[in-house]
Amino acid sequence: MADIKDRAKERMDAMADKGRDYAERGAAGAQHAAESAGGMMHTAMDKAKDIAGSAKEMAGTAVDKAKDVAGAAKDMAGTAVDKAKEWAGSAADGLSHAKDAVKDFASEAYEKSADMAQHMSTEVTSFVRRYPIPSLLAGLGIGFLLGRALRSSA
Repeated sequence: MADIKDRAKERMDAMADKGRDYAERGAAGAQHAAESAGGMMHTAMDKAKDIAGSAKEMAGTAVDKAKDVAGAAKDMAGTAVDKAKEWAGSAADGLSHAKDAVKDFASEAYEKSADMAQHMSTEVTSFVRRYPIPSLLAGLGIGFLLGRALRSSA
């Protein structure tokens, strides 16, 4: 039972690490783009709107992934409970306690992941509102780099 709980916790930790990784990469990319964008302000307004949309999509994706992880953890908990009941029918009280603990753990992980995704979305939106020009420039830089990368791969 502890093995399943550990695996569920490891998966949730891995997803949280990936979320942090994406946030750090996004912040580093935005900072680099803002520094290198320079005087390309004219078309930056459209690109900033795209970035805000992308940030919202990323936040939505992070929430969806957190929900998926929580669902997988709940599924694993249910499976673990069923197997434990088959192996030790006389230990129903202990299994009930373990099931509740796993469900509580999965619920807490889901809430934390959802809160983190919501916080990331709020931070990105707040950043764009506080610093519209650098955000526009960042969008322009990212768009320029993506355009160059797409052209070179085609």
